[in-house]
Amino acid sequence: MKTLLSAETLMRNLAMSSLIVPLLLPLSVAAGTESFTGTLAKDDALQPDRNAFSDSYTIRLEEGQITSVEMRSASFDTYLIVRAPSGLTHENDDFEGANTSRVDFVAEESGDWTVVATAYGAGETGAYMVDVDAGAIAEIRVIEGRLVPSDGQSLKGEYLDTYELPLDAGTPVTVYLQSYGFDGYLVVESPTGRFWRNDDFGSVDRSRVGPLTPEQKGVWKVHVTSAMAEEVGGYDLRLTIMPES
Repeated sequence: MKTLLSAETLMRNLAMSSLIVPLLLPLSVAAGTESFTGTLAKDDALQPDRNAFSDSYTIRLEEGQITSVEMRSASFDTYLIVRAPSGLTHENDDFEGANTSRVDFVAEESGDWTVVATAYGAGETGAYMVDVDAGAIAEIRVIEGRLVPSDGQSLKGEYLDTYELPLDAGTPVTVYLQSYGFDGYLVVESPTGRFWRNDDFGSVDRSRVGPLTPEQKGVWKVHVTSAMAEEVGGYDLRLTIMPES
């Protein structure tokens, strides 16, 4: 079992596994808000999936930045898309009604993000407002690992690495898995034996579980495996731990 918080306890418990060293990425960015106002019109760009008019804006975010983006309109059914530099998207149609859309997320990467203000239905037009609240930076911990044939295996033949994650009560955490050369599969287990699983988060090489908020202090387990038996390859396991409020 590998423990995420202490370098001393990141020991190999499965023969021949690679030594894994956690990286702490401290970031300090001032919180800020930004607003955009606009009007969907018939000469705007079209979203091809719905033939809906849209406007796009660019915002700068840092990895781990806690962010909320909200779109409102009195004229049409709003639809909001926030796209990372890599293309990963966060989307919302109705947030407390058809005239408001909102996404709350922790930025998975640093760079220029795109906010797409659009409508749910084709041909809808009218005025709108978008508010962006980019807040504090969450703590990011990264582990580089590899599934290899000498790892332990599940009953169905998938190789498996397991890590321990001590967490305090009320500390939200999100676990991301980026796999290289195989279809990664992520499993998070609570101290009481409850499981959260994810195979594909936007693509076959990404998985995400969370945010999860422990109700009591305890040791969680993070299992890194694959969707198919005997798949091998490298991976990055990233934990986003929210700051205390």
